[in-house]
Amino acid sequence: MQLIQSRKWSQNGIAAHPPKVLQEAQWFMNNTGREVLLLAHGSRNPEHRAASESLLDGWERYSGMHARLCFLEQCEPLLEDALARAGTRSRMLTILPLLLNASRHLRQDIPNRLVAFRQRHPEIELYLADGLTDAGIVAEALYDRATGIQTDTPSIILLTHGSRQAGAQRHIIHLANMLAARIGAKVHLAFTGYGNPSLGAMLVRRAGKDTIAIVPHFLFPGGWMEQVCTDMAIFRHMHSATELLLAKPLGTHPILLRLLLRQLNSRSFTVFERSRTLFLPAKPG
Repeated sequence: MQLIQSRKWSQNGIAAHPPKVLQEAQWFMNNTGREVLLLAHGSRNPEHRAASESLLDGWERYSGMHARLCFLEQCEPLLEDALARAGTRSRMLTILPLLLNASRHLRQDIPNRLVAFRQRHPEIELYLADGLTDAGIVAEALYDRATGIQTDTPSIILLTHGSRQAGAQRHIIHLANMLAARIGAKVHLAFTGYGNPSLGAMLVRRAGKDTIAIVPHFLFPGGWMEQVCTDMAIFRHMHSATELLLAKPLGTHPILLRLLLRQLNSRSFTVFERSRTLFLPAKPG
């Protein structure tokens, strides 16, 4: 397998956006008076917050639209606090989840918390967009991270957070298959948290390869990073002849910024307190 070098993006590292898509999104925000909240998971790892703020900055430079950052847990402001503050400025709030897995957070936790908030603040309308779960688009971003390692023949491990949700498991298998098709070689799955095999176990299985490349299916550094460093150190001690490479988290990858814009520009959201599809005003032109 031959990995090509990472593709070139625009001068400031942000992919050029389709003007019509951006104009439509800006028109919609300007004509509805909505505020946008970017909802990250949160972590005790200080790098997680810094990377989240970097994505917020990248979004504002990319889209030209202001947004505010909030978290599900372990960082401030939490989702409910950010909603309450934003609700003093606008009665229509759009939440863009910065989550890659079709997990319990997207399917249950966030909707339940938004329902509870809406019951306490019935005057505020909440609009929840989809997560960053489009397998085709995310696979392209992962491919670019893999090619950025710039090595010729690595064994590829896709590292992701496990889930007890059957749908989330099917999604990650589909994503791994799409990445493998893009690379032109087999991609091996490893999991943090729930799920098997763990990264340590998968590294042992791949021992004897000249090079192993680990591609994280994560947006930001977090607790998973500490475990990865531990697993890599143990493996290197036992298998010093194998080179281990670790790609960067997806973070502010331009492809994901475009996906965020597409989510905002979508013609439907989930509206709370009752779940239904909202058809937005007709777009200009």
